[in-house]
Amino acid sequence: MKNIILALVLCLVSLSVLAQDFDLRGLWKRSNAQPEERPLTFIQVNGVYHTHSQERFVYPNGALSHTIDQSVKVTVTPNGEVKGTVDFYDSRGCSYRNLAVTGEFQTADQIGFVMTVPRYKVVTITAGNHSRYQHPIYCDAHIPYYPYRYRYICGYENRPLSVSRECQLIETVDVPVSLQRQF
Repeated sequence: MKNIILALVLCLVSLSVLAQDFDLRGLWKRSNAQPEERPLTFIQVNGVYHTHSQERFVYPNGALSHTIDQSVKVTVTPNGEVKGTVDFYDSRGCSYRNLAVTGEFQTADQIGFVMTVPRYKVVTITAGNHSRYQHPIYCDAHIPYYPYRYRYICGYENRPLSVSRECQLIETVDVPVSLQRQF
């Protein structure tokens, strides 16, 4: 009889753990967030949780260098496992999509993620050293008694024929992220 009661109690405890509501909706903050970093807001659309964040990179003088936007889409299983993808968009023209996000709820108010993050560099490519064209250099002359500015070509400079930017993926790394619910 004691064994039956003990089995029922264990069953009820395990069912209450499974019945715990693992809901991502609301505000979450990274545990190691910078002071100026805003909390993430998860919204739920058709059973999928979405959030977006943006990192801003600035020069020492305060001018904006570039931004990297991250868009996360995840689902949560009844036992608290989190699975989904993250997309990265760099304002310099790079994008990496459908990288893995996995994790689980440690408590109802804390989640541990592992997010796959791209490591890449932006390089400038020209069409080759010999693919150049002569670009005119203009000079201005002021002629007495002539009412308009006189502009003439006073030389030429070599310019590359075609210049483009390319993103070169170096590697992807798994980065742990811990989120704490904000109240």
